[in-house]
Amino acid sequence: MRIPIVLALLTLLSLPALAQDSGMNSYGGYLIYRDCAQIINDKLDQDKTLANYDSKRALQCKSGYGLITNGLFYVLDKRGNQLAKSLIASWNSSRPLMVIIHGKMTGKKIDVHDMSNTSVQTF
Repeated sequence: MRIPIVLALLTLLSLPALAQDSGMNSYGGYLIYRDCAQIINDKLDQDKTLANYDSKRALQCKSGYGLITNGLFYVLDKRGNQLAKSLIASWNSSRPLMVIIHGKMTGKKIDVHDMSNTSVQTF
């Protein structure tokens, strides 16, 4: 009886270490479709990108979605694209959606664990 309890306690104690080793972080920014990103010479023109955002085109996007944060554009993985499409479909505004993404960044790509919209600019 003691062995299962000890194993359960060891498992619970190791969970925070596993979470830290997973490399997951939170990223906040504007969710946009890739075709909207105004990138010239590897530099994102954030103001122009946000001004050109079209909510109808965002729903019909086939090129995928990305996150603008701190003047940079990051593409989302397959799961991130699915979550983005569903959030945009429920968004009742012509303005870009502000989101918080939990995931792991590799280069200019975010492997998304989860995503939620936010009305507060926390980035």
